[in-house]
Amino acid sequence: MIGFRLVDADADLLLGPLSSGDVVDPDDYGGAELSLAADTLPVEVGSVEFIVDDRDIRIEDFVPFTLGGNIDFDFMPWELTAGIHTVRAVPYEFAQAMGTPGVAREVTFELL
Repeated sequence: MIGFRLVDADADLLLGPLSSGDVVDPDDYGGAELSLAADTLPVEVGSVEFIVDDRDIRIEDFVPFTLGGNIDFDFMPWELTAGIHTVRAVPYEFAQAMGTPGVAREVTFELL
């Protein structure tokens, strides 16, 4: 894991990086429905598990690894309430979070 990026799920665009301490206002993106993408190195790993506020939310098996899910580059929005949230992404050697886990990455941000 090397980091996170915001995703505009309406326009199907990967946006800029998301860092701990950031404040995300959907109005800054035209009120778009948003999601997050986990950037991995190497780019292709077996899967990425997303944990949000200490709850397992999703396992993604294909690049790009997004929290809301996707079909190729058709991104689905991620439903999240306003407030402070922590997202942890754990890369795995194989699909469905199997095999040896890699180095996890975490980001804490506020959603308005």
